[in-house]
Amino acid sequence: MSKLAERIASAILDGVLCWTRGGGNYIETEKQIIATVDSILNYEQQMIDRKHCRWECDDDGRWTSECDGSDWCFPGIGDTPSENGMVYCPFCSKPIVVLTPLRCDGSCEEHRGDVRPVECWAPGDSEPWRFNYCDEAIEEDTRRGFRVVELSGSEVK
Repeated sequence: MSKLAERIASAILDGVLCWTRGGGNYIETEKQIIATVDSILNYEQQMIDRKHCRWECDDDGRWTSECDGSDWCFPGIGDTPSENGMVYCPFCSKPIVVLTPLRCDGSCEEHRGDVRPVECWAPGDSEPWRFNYCDEAIEEDTRRGFRVVELSGSEVK
């Protein structure tokens, strides 16, 4: 536990002491406050030590920053921070890195499960084809007689 956490907790406890005089457990409250403040300071230090701020977009077009800034929306659905002239996060000032989710390359009508990289071997091919497939696409190519292997090394049955 850092000295700064202890000092902050001590300042908070000065106010909590009056509140807990009616029967609260001051010692237990002190431990909880110090642990909470220490946790916050550790998180803040991790945010300071980062080189970039990762941004991710949800299905509704809302962007969320790694630094826990507020959601951010751009004028056009699917617009990215860079398409709107943003280079640095307005919340933490770190350079923005956009996390791009894998999109399924399969011809499935409804995607199911997580998308992951696979190798697909067609009968008679000497080299595999590489795709990003969801569970539905893997099952479809397996039904069609292809051998599908996840790039992590496990063969999909």
